[in-house]
Amino acid sequence: MRGVLFAAVLLGSTAGLADEPFWREVVDPDLRTFREEIATGRSLLPDSEDEGDLGKLVRMGEALAHFDRAVAIRPDDPVGHLLRARALRELAESPVLRTKNREAIAALRRARELDRDREFEEDVAFDLGIALTVEGDFDGALAEYDRGLALCVSPDSRSINLSNAAEVLMNRGRVREAIERYEAAIAEARLDGIRSLAEYGLAVALDRDDQRGRALEVMRDGWNHDPNRADPNRLCGTLTNPGDSGVFFVPAHDHHYYVALQLEARAAVEADEAIRQRLAETSANEWQEFLSSGGAAGPWARQAREHAAAIDHRRVGRPRRGTGRRGR
Repeated sequence: MRGVLFAAVLLGSTAGLADEPFWREVVDPDLRTFREEIATGRSLLPDSEDEGDLGKLVRMGEALAHFDRAVAIRPDDPVGHLLRARALRELAESPVLRTKNREAIAALRRARELDRDREFEEDVAFDLGIALTVEGDFDGALAEYDRGLALCVSPDSRSINLSNAAEVLMNRGRVREAIERYEAAIAEARLDGIRSLAEYGLAVALDRDDQRGRALEVMRDGWNHDPNRADPNRLCGTLTNPGDSGVFFVPAHDHHYYVALQLEARAAVEADEAIRQRLAETSANEWQEFLSSGGAAGPWARQAREHAAAIDHRRVGRPRRGTGRRGR
């Protein structure tokens, strides 16, 4: 994924409140109000499957208001700052609210300062890795993913951190190192969805390292493990609507690179001629979209042009324009 497609599948770990004894609420009457604000705000946060509907901004604004009040009540509690950062990052997905991402970074750093027992360090590191990636601070993001990796116990959490670090490395042009991280991410993954994303990322890294044959093979592995491949409304499985699975791309036009390579890999082994041609034509269109939406000025333009030219050379008949999104 990244390409960077930032497999920004959220780790799913949400900071929880410590189980403070009931008597604490008696001694500290504001504690109950704090807990209520936190609970209400958390109920408004989207999970990894939440769709980006228009009401999301309203819900995130409401969640942020609850977390703001919680922070005002207990300014030295890291939980309020951590969850406030998550609401800010959700808001920052809107182009008109991108500056909220910087506020999220500040809130996460404040949470780290206050988290003296390092109870939430893994969460903070992961969230900072994402926020710094969005901000373009790739060195900082890599450091946070490495920090989080050292704290991860769950194999799937380790896989996600490794994939995200690999995406940052690929974005920095360190493709061979990215390949190593992706391979490690695949080895750690237990869930098909997480394995699939790591395989998609590895395929793109291999392609950019001019290992084209292996890239197509690994991309087909990713497709075979994709939990959304059977959805008739998602021609490319998870890559059709990546945001629904918590996946994002930096830069955004890299999404076209992933989709194009996946379609090309599937077309290469498709026995049905009509389906094969449709996959190839859509792949060629996606390569052109990658180039026209920003990729032509980037480091991977040569690979994209070579792919598009090869498909044009092989396919028969006049190409149909458009990127069709209907499933088989």
